[in-house]
Amino acid sequence: MDVKLWHDKCEREMYVFFMELYATPEVTEELEKAYVRDAIFSSSEYATECLKLIAHFETSASTLKGTIPSIHCFAYTSKMDCPCAINHLVTYGVVVIVDSRASAASSAFTSTPVLLPDF
Repeated sequence: MDVKLWHDKCEREMYVFFMELYATPEVTEELEKAYVRDAIFSSSEYATECLKLIAHFETSASTLKGTIPSIHCFAYTSKMDCPCAINHLVTYGVVVIVDSRASAASSAFTSTPVLLPDF
């Protein structure tokens, strides 16, 4: 027995945008975790993937703007557990990378001491 969620092409597209709006923060959360754990070695690779996810998110969010009250309501209703991604996608909307590894490595050859943050 098949259950159809939509009756026409317009409804089908709406469900696709809901799917994207749900999936994008989930994927972004995992990408953030991987970057923090140094599982992604290239900052440019991280930035490229973030920009793609931000574009997907903005497209889905703007398309569903009249359908959902807010992204936070959607996340709560959908029982999403990705606060870092929601914050990153909604608040910032851009990729900001401070690659402390590269700056520390390049300054290791200078005579000026470098203070690294405590973790």
